[in-house]
Amino acid sequence: MTQIFSSGPSTGGLHLRASDRSLGVNESPDLVNVELTQSGGILKSNGYIRLNNTALAGAPEIVGVYEYFRANGDEITLVAAGGNLYELKDDGTWSTLHTGMTVDAPVAFETFNDLCIIVNGVDAPLKYDGSTVTGLANWTTIESTGYPAYAEVWKNRLWFTGNPQKPYRVYFSEPGNPEGWDALNGAGAVDVNINDGQLVTGIKTFFDSLIIYKQRSIHQLVGDSAPGSGGGNEFRIKPISTDLGCEAPRTIVTVGNDQFFMGKDHISTIRTTDFFGDVLSQTISFKVQPVFDEMNQNAIEGAFVVHHRPKNQIWFFYPDGSSAQNNKVLVFDYNLQAWTRREGFMASCGIALNGKPTVGTYDGNIHKHDFGGNYDGGVIKAHYKTPWYGFNSFPVTKRVRSIDLSVVRLGDWFVNMHSSWDYQTSSGAFTFNQSPGQRALWGEALWGFDVWSGESSGQIRKVSSIGFGKTLQLRFFNNFADQPFHILGWDILYQSRGIRPLAR
Repeated sequence: MTQIFSSGPSTGGLHLRASDRSLGVNESPDLVNVELTQSGGILKSNGYIRLNNTALAGAPEIVGVYEYFRANGDEITLVAAGGNLYELKDDGTWSTLHTGMTVDAPVAFETFNDLCIIVNGVDAPLKYDGSTVTGLANWTTIESTGYPAYAEVWKNRLWFTGNPQKPYRVYFSEPGNPEGWDALNGAGAVDVNINDGQLVTGIKTFFDSLIIYKQRSIHQLVGDSAPGSGGGNEFRIKPISTDLGCEAPRTIVTVGNDQFFMGKDHISTIRTTDFFGDVLSQTISFKVQPVFDEMNQNAIEGAFVVHHRPKNQIWFFYPDGSSAQNNKVLVFDYNLQAWTRREGFMASCGIALNGKPTVGTYDGNIHKHDFGGNYDGGVIKAHYKTPWYGFNSFPVTKRVRSIDLSVVRLGDWFVNMHSSWDYQTSSGAFTFNQSPGQRALWGEALWGFDVWSGESSGQIRKVSSIGFGKTLQLRFFNNFADQPFHILGWDILYQSRGIRPLAR
């Protein structure tokens, strides 16, 4: 008996914890540099281009990137590297704004009252007004030792933390004044569990509260006025979690009702509830947990996140294996609730710039991602592996007669396919190829080809037999530059072994 198996929508993403038999038909045990669409298609990822004409002198590591929006409408791209602060001009050139900062200390930025505040945990805080970089005044009024590493604006105040001399302390300025640190005028500090042995690793506004992250715990700061001020709603701390924390300060990002962050063995969220304004925590990385077993835990503090809002994606850059640098990316699609991953490049820090993930590199360059079909001229290696298909009669040995691959052609493309039987290694390799003017190839043919609004779509039918067994797995891949592909789905014509195929 001859039957057809049609692939389900590929919306489940990466699942590394499921066994071969329990993997969902819409999930993948292995994929790299592909994206999943709402309709279930598989799309090869775009590449990146370099925004700067030449690398910074000495090719230093980029330790901070920031888009400084001024009240007059100016948009200034700030880049910290090699102990200096630069502006990256629209024409790809560099302008030096400040020198003398500590080399390789990660830099954090925040805007308050039209000033850009600059901190790195080692040097005294700085401010930039669009023309001049100077020291932030009056810091020693509140603290005589150490400098902050992280900054945030909340309740019309500037908040600092990450002082290595007092890693449990969070500081707040006078209302409306980023250079006012006098306790008599409403400035102050709060200490978060001094004796728990944990560092404060980040602070981030979340609705009407300030979330304070430590290495293995999370706390919520609420209120409106300084403790001891006599106000009716003084600042106070409430615990959220005593077992989840953030080990990578630059991975904290708020998206909708969730705030995401990364620990050494998890990616998690906190979320508000509809009752009493409570905040709950939840780990979301179960399906990709083996990634954390391979992650370089000694370098995880350098991991960072970029929110790719136009595609509903959050990109977590992290160091894999023995790498001390971020060399891989976990991508979470929060609409599909699915994971994919990217690799083939390094990134030290980044932001979302003009709707695109934009990252600094370890050699003094700025790259704009999700742009073009190559890695600044280099190839993009992409693949997608299906689960094992038992079809609808697992114990019966089957023979595949043909595979119909539905595609959208966005230009020339060249897709290879491996087939594997019964949990073994690859047993067959085939090529699906389509280029302008080409309509038939040896062993394959093109059916139903249409052109609509500049995009070509069609059905490629592989007429060669690709073997037999009880379970089948397919792997699609493309290791070229400027050759995108978009696979909509596939149909597999199969029959029980020994039955004569139908005429076609």
